[in-house]
Amino acid sequence: MRTREAHAGGVRMIYDLFNRKLNPRDILMLATVFCALAAVMWLFASSYDPGAESPLSSLRRLRNVIIVQDQVVGSGVVVSYVANSQPSFVVIKPEGAGAGKALAFSRLLPEGEAHDFSVPVEGGLPAGFYFAALMRDDGNGAFDPARDLPARDARGAAAITRFLVTAAPSR
Repeated sequence: MRTREAHAGGVRMIYDLFNRKLNPRDILMLATVFCALAAVMWLFASSYDPGAESPLSSLRRLRNVIIVQDQVVGSGVVVSYVANSQPSFVVIKPEGAGAGKALAFSRLLPEGEAHDFSVPVEGGLPAGFYFAALMRDDGNGAFDPARDLPARDARGAAAITRFLVTAAPSR
């Protein structure tokens, strides 16, 4: 019996709430709250995509990509990430005069991904701008600047990146 009375009381309270006279200020406040809630729900619903891939997984789909961060003068160049579609070398070249000259090259990288590895540079690199290029192996397993051609990314551009070597860490 009490459950029925409690239910009837709750229904009566809701009935009273909707049947009372609301002043314009109350109506405006309720409309504002409703619109704000609807906007938040729409925002979350439109931005949620359970099938969306993360930026890292979309990077993994790409081939012939090279990422080198700016670095401090040292005995080698740290390559952050490489994704290559066939065995390749990372070749370090200067910017400007002598840009075609290979200063250093990595070991032969097999097809796939490589992370955080160093390309040793004999005598180190002085401060300045450099390029790191991904060069496809011609099949002999040894780097040959005349025969190993630049790897191309999905757009057909050479897989190359520019980086800065500084004398001291930037603050």
